[in-house]
Amino acid sequence: MLFELHKSFGETLIILTLVMTVYAAIRAGSNRVVPMGMLVGLSGLLDLQVLLGIVLALTITLPWSRIFIHPLLMATAAVLVHAAVRKPDASATLLWAAMTALVLGYMGITWALH
Repeated sequence: MLFELHKSFGETLIILTLVMTVYAAIRAGSNRVVPMGMLVGLSGLLDLQVLLGIVLALTITLPWSRIFIHPLLMATAAVLVHAAVRKPDASATLLWAAMTALVLGYMGITWALH
């Protein structure tokens, strides 16, 4: 049950991050600021996902490498988004953070599933 929740929530976050990436790209092209509520919401959801992952890691038995590498990559993605939120006036920074978070997320998920 917890695994399915973590997985579904993660898929939702990927979609939201993709939307944020497109939105930030549009805003960066016009030098407009991304709304702060959007940024705080996404970073809060990422924090919740990391917390779910920690609880899941403590309750299941997997090889150490899977339990260590996946959370490390995902926490790094969350830190990048938090760093971008600190500069909401820099849409280009948010765009790069969102794209990097997607790449790290893909790597982390791929690592966890194989």
